[in-house]
Amino acid sequence: MKESHIQTVVFFNGDSEFMTDLPPNVLSYVLSDFINQFNDEVIDKKELKRISNLLKKLKKEGRITNEERLQSLNERYSSNTICPKCGSDLILRKVKNGPNKGSQFLGCESYPKCRFTKDIEIVDDSYNPIKILILMGILIMLFYLLF
Repeated sequence: MKESHIQTVVFFNGDSEFMTDLPPNVLSYVLSDFINQFNDEVIDKKELKRISNLLKKLKKEGRITNEERLQSLNERYSSNTICPKCGSDLILRKVKNGPNKGSQFLGCESYPKCRFTKDIEIVDDSYNPIKILILMGILIMLFYLLF
């Protein structure tokens, strides 16, 4: 099938108010009129059946539970190394302007194409019970060694 035979369309269902004029392939009403303007058969019945069967197979194999879907989303968005939107690496960046100037954050390596950002969690480990116990143990050992 030729690429020129493929028509892309974006359809907004329901009431939508647009701030600008829409391109010809973006519709807010009468989707059927847009589809019906194309009359040429560009796929024979055998090829159409093959594609239909492939789509049915993918649909059947691709079913996951809502729990699995939520787990996948949580894993994607909890990563500090991979952008959950586009899959590029997240890199350390610095705020250049504004009230947070100089602070760091994680940003997508594909910026400006992808604008995903993630705040860096600052962990206050000044009160870490394990750290305090280790330091107390060292102090007790030093006390016994010196006295």
